[in-house]
Amino acid sequence: MINLFAEILSYAPLILSVLSAFSLFMQGWKKDEAKLILSYFMAVGSLFYVFHSYKISGNLAVYNYLFPGFLTCVMLGPLLFNLYVRSLTIYRGFGKSLVYHFLPAFIYMYIGSALYFKLDFNERIYFLENQDQPYFVGNPYFTFLFFFMNSYKIIFISQLFFYFISMRIILVRHQKTLNHLFSANSGFELNWVSIVVWFIGIWSISALLSALFLTNSFSASGTFSFIIAFLNCFFIGAIYILASMQKNIQTLNLSIHVNEEDFQNHIIKLKLKERLLHSFEDKKLFLKKDLNIWDLCRETNSNRTYISKVINEEFGMNFSCFVN
Repeated sequence: MINLFAEILSYAPLILSVLSAFSLFMQGWKKDEAKLILSYFMAVGSLFYVFHSYKISGNLAVYNYLFPGFLTCVMLGPLLFNLYVRSLTIYRGFGKSLVYHFLPAFIYMYIGSALYFKLDFNERIYFLENQDQPYFVGNPYFTFLFFFMNSYKIIFISQLFFYFISMRIILVRHQKTLNHLFSANSGFELNWVSIVVWFIGIWSISALLSALFLTNSFSASGTFSFIIAFLNCFFIGAIYILASMQKNIQTLNLSIHVNEEDFQNHIIKLKLKERLLHSFEDKKLFLKKDLNIWDLCRETNSNRTYISKVINEEFGMNFSCFVN
């Protein structure tokens, strides 16, 4: 009975990933870009579990055809989750540099496949059975292919570290933006995302120190395999539930800029607007006889260009109308 339950649980992450991908896709279709990106992440996770199920079952007759796809899924996972986090903030995507982030997946999918499928069926089976051996006696091509295909581990750890730092920076900037634009508890806070990002940081450190990849740990048997499957079910389910409830700031169509320079200009404009309102509403500066824009410059510690721009853009009028 226990073995049956463990067998069912081993497929639970795959089932949860498929259902989550479908549900998020339906929620995000033409409505919410963040949920749509997360549905892609879940879909890639689903493929990963399908490929990996053949690996851990020892069905190399099928898995040998899926091996490059398995590595591609590993490369896409961290990137897609990073894109999801970015899509929840004002810092959307990577711009034109996004194509470079897909290079590792492209290399393993196409170049890796070309190199790997130069081997015949029996050679591929032998290669997969001896993946833990860095040298293949009498076959230098096997040795080269071993180092090339197994370099995904180094790239994977590098991705975890890079995207962890990237997401932490984005989340801090996003929180600063919220503080300037919304009151507390606006619903756009990403506290749960921060926890997941810290989990990724811890995962990257443990992978670097102990080489215990999630992608490899499923091959473990017994209690450890059971615990890993349970944790993955919890992880996938928690992300799905929290992501479904998460409000996306992009759906408000706010005119918030996405690069650092524009963001700082936006904050300066907001602060100048506050000083203008304070000068007129609280200090009654409009009562001053012959008030001119240079008086306002001295009062707000700003310049004529900024003040004119704020009055024109934020209040939709010129200086004279604003004073009146």
